[in-house]
Amino acid sequence: MTRQSSTASRRTPVATPAGSQGRPLHVLIVDRDESLRPTLETCPSVRGQHLHFASTLAQARVFLTSQPINIMLVEPQTVDGAAMKLAREVLAHRSGAQVILLVQDATSPVVVEAMRAGITDLLTKPLDPRDTEERLHLAMERARAHRRVHNRVRNLRKLCRSLDQARQEIAQQVDTLCNDLVNAYQELAQQMQQAIQSSEFNAAVRSELDLEQFVRKLLEYVLDKAGPTNAAVFLPSGGDEYALGGYINYDCSQDSPDFLLQHLGDVLAPQLAEREGVVHLTDNQALVDLVGEGWHALEDCHLAAITCRHEQEALAVIVLFRNHAQAFDEEVLETLSAIADTVGTSLARIIRVHHRHLPEKSDESDTPGLEAA
Repeated sequence: MTRQSSTASRRTPVATPAGSQGRPLHVLIVDRDESLRPTLETCPSVRGQHLHFASTLAQARVFLTSQPINIMLVEPQTVDGAAMKLAREVLAHRSGAQVILLVQDATSPVVVEAMRAGITDLLTKPLDPRDTEERLHLAMERARAHRRVHNRVRNLRKLCRSLDQARQEIAQQVDTLCNDLVNAYQELAQQMQQAIQSSEFNAAVRSELDLEQFVRKLLEYVLDKAGPTNAAVFLPSGGDEYALGGYINYDCSQDSPDFLLQHLGDVLAPQLAEREGVVHLTDNQALVDLVGEGWHALEDCHLAAITCRHEQEALAVIVLFRNHAQAFDEEVLETLSAIADTVGTSLARIIRVHHRHLPEKSDESDTPGLEAA
């Protein structure tokens, strides 16, 4: 608690113009004594500041409600001694507010109560201009320092919010980038796997020039990758017709394979030849739409098929089907996709070798069917 000194040699701080200190401060004087006004109004520190006078607690509360009061000078005996309660409220609810106590006697018990309330400065009446100026100047410096800290904290909070938003945006971008990298890695791994399977299959059939042996090795390779399954290879026999080149019977009855395979060659193979990529059917309605009347032999089956081409010409249709309890997984579909080009290239080579004695045909002529080979 600072007490008033009567030393005449004390140096009075020089007030800094309000314009250099930012926004003006609001100073509230709560006292019924009107004689304080001239002394306070002539203090250099309050020039350019907003000075408010209240003779009652009601007036003081009006100012506190409507204005951001920075400094309050209060006489504790104002209106039945309730001014001390007002001082406590200001200190408790207005961060950075400075309260100066106005007393007649610096040794009175109210000073101890003021210290307990958190008031850290006082002025004794009658006011000494020098001491009043010094106390107000120090209070204003503390209020301005708090304002600067408050503004700095507010700016830091804004910056933190901006940084947090930027962090979230960067995190989203990183997540997107990671997802893209994962997808790219999966695509690359799939391509590498297909390349390995294609090279593996090509090594197995590269030297094979006999059509029957080629189809047998093709079916063996597919069976090794897909597991137990019904499989058939249909070869073009001229025009839009396809003939059975070879098949594996896994779970068809002994009486049904011939009829079923002939129906698939007549109906399914020409339709598949018009499609690109792997065809994967997993429900009965899709089988009805594609196979037609003979679909009952494939009821509750999963079907996977692909057309093998060379220079856009269909040279073989591979068809796999089995009960839905043993559905074809992605690896089987990837295997069909991986070997399709190699099958088409190999069949084109076999055709070329077996028809090398024939004169070349024009582009408009039909390519000889594989049955002739």
